[in-house]
Amino acid sequence: LSLRSQQIGAYGAREQAILERLANQIAPAVENADLYDQARRAEAALRESEHRYRELVERAKDVIYTVAPDSAITSLNPIFETFTGWPCEEWIGKSFVSLIHPDDLPSAMESFRRSLQGEAVSPYEHRVLTKSGEYLTAEILAAPLLQDGQVVGVSGIARDITERKRTEEALRASEEKYRTLFEQSRDAIFIA
Repeated sequence: LSLRSQQIGAYGAREQAILERLANQIAPAVENADLYDQARRAEAALRESEHRYRELVERAKDVIYTVAPDSAITSLNPIFETFTGWPCEEWIGKSFVSLIHPDDLPSAMESFRRSLQGEAVSPYEHRVLTKSGEYLTAEILAAPLLQDGQVVGVSGIARDITERKRTEEALRASEEKYRTLFEQSRDAIFIA
């Protein structure tokens, strides 16, 4: 900030003091405007990032979920409804325990406990109850949900592998059937 005049010595100490006070008031205003602009850009970038994340979660082909330490489901993406037949809202706040087949519950609870202790848990399978009363088989990948370095729950991904399990079982049964036929045959069997 400067003052100019065509006259030599047109401005004295008084004018210089006014100019300095004015500059001292303008400088913070300019700095605040710059900080405000930076904050606005950061906020827009955060909104865009959150939008991309939400799109990814909502369009995922696997169930993405979070669970509180008391086993209450805290979030589910929309594919949960496709897999189970239940609206997501019906399960938010309820324990996931009711969804697990009773025979699978001990291992599911052990994996949940280990995740809450901050441990990495290998992917595991268990059966999940659907609204129709049937069970689907899910492959679960769970991890501790951290906030400020503290475990505040469990987050995970559940993939419906029911068809894969049925196919594997059918293949195993077919192989067993032909192995039995081969082993019990009184005739020579060979492949040329």
